[in-house]
Amino acid sequence: MSWGLAIIGMKAVKSLIKAEVKRDQDAIAYALFNMAQDVLDKSLYLVPVELGNLRRSGYVAAPKIKGKEVVVDVGYNTDYAVYVHEIPPPPQKSPKGRSATHIPPTQWKYLSDPYDFYLLDAGKNFQKYMNKFKEKNEPRPRRPRKGEGRK
Repeated sequence: MSWGLAIIGMKAVKSLIKAEVKRDQDAIAYALFNMAQDVLDKSLYLVPVELGNLRRSGYVAAPKIKGKEVVVDVGYNTDYAVYVHEIPPPPQKSPKGRSATHIPPTQWKYLSDPYDFYLLDAGKNFQKYMNKFKEKNEPRPRRPRKGEGRK
């Protein structure tokens, strides 16, 4: 006589585990998307404004999940955004010999400075958004449709 243990419904258990992993990826995507939006919000305050095209081009892309990796892009969608970002105030000079004076609160490094500052509390902010996702059980963020703003 042999004796064994059979786990009934193992397929159901596996699918629940997969669903939980997927749910965690959605929570991570939600957290990263909102963290990127926080960085962009601060950046929009600092970005130099002449005609407003650079400010209007700021974006946070919908999260992309590839395997175990979650990627969220944040930035500005103009050809000259990187150049404006890297032109320092006088007396400093860029590698091409340029400098620019910005009317406060605008500045150079308008995206990297808010990002660096945000990293100081990144763990706390990440946990805040993970908890918020789990409380609300919101779906993965998507790119806003035209005319929709951040809520």
